[in-house]
Amino acid sequence: MKLHHVRHFLAIAEHGSLHRAAVHLGAAQSALSRSLAELEASLGTVLVERSRNGSLLTAAGHRFVTRARAIEEEMRRAMEEARQHAGIKAGTVTVGMSPTGQMLLLPRVLNRFYEAWPDVTLSIHDAMAEDCEAGLVEGRLDFFAGACPHRPLDPRLRHGPLCGVERIVLARPGSRWQGESTLRSLGGAPWIAVRANGQTQADHDAVFEALGLAVPRPVGIASSMLTVWLLLRAVDALVIVPRAWWDETPTSGVFTKIEVEEPLGAVDLCTVRRATLPLTPAAQYFYDLITGLQPRS
Repeated sequence: MKLHHVRHFLAIAEHGSLHRAAVHLGAAQSALSRSLAELEASLGTVLVERSRNGSLLTAAGHRFVTRARAIEEEMRRAMEEARQHAGIKAGTVTVGMSPTGQMLLLPRVLNRFYEAWPDVTLSIHDAMAEDCEAGLVEGRLDFFAGACPHRPLDPRLRHGPLCGVERIVLARPGSRWQGESTLRSLGGAPWIAVRANGQTQADHDAVFEALGLAVPRPVGIASSMLTVWLLLRAVDALVIVPRAWWDETPTSGVFTKIEVEEPLGAVDLCTVRRATLPLTPAAQYFYDLITGLQPRS
């Protein structure tokens, strides 16, 4: 098996036919067919079923495609690592980050990163840790930084704690709930649940349950500040979010904060990365910037 076999197979898997894969690669279809046959012969199994409607992966093909993607990503990283150690400050750093992680961490590290690595492309995937699990294992993501996962992840990944971000209650400007000062008195209000730690309502429900209060049924579920804002424009509702949503973004005229007496706990942030393989120098620098931060008081 050679690297061009892997590249050709991945193109076939991605595009669903030998013809479309050949067009994408700018290669002859016969060359891809021959490459696939050589790969299947070396593995001793059929990876792709050919038909008039295209090329479908077999069960063995589905298993192999995960490994093949990892091989391709590791080759890309190996080349970038060698070039970066040779002083060529170019390449790509691909990171998964939850919304809270982005709001709290990115404003404090981006300038320093680009000063040190001006020609590196930084690709940020807006996602929770659970959503990044496969990408981390397969090597498509360098690491994750944001809200800690709600369930155990693949044992090939390791976690590192960052900080905790306290929760607050937000409403739309002029909300009829602004005069209230306890969560108990707000129990009858309409609420929006935010997917803050990997489960849709787990974080929302846990705040009320910890205080012995009835959990209100949410009128909407959101995973971004934009969705929360759109829901609040339509409904005079309340939402519990990490404080970074208020402190780290231009929220004037968008939200108003409701001060409540009860402690609402905190959202814990962490990093997740592969336990064994090293990061490229550029990815390691970005990781060190993030993990070297101290939470604001």
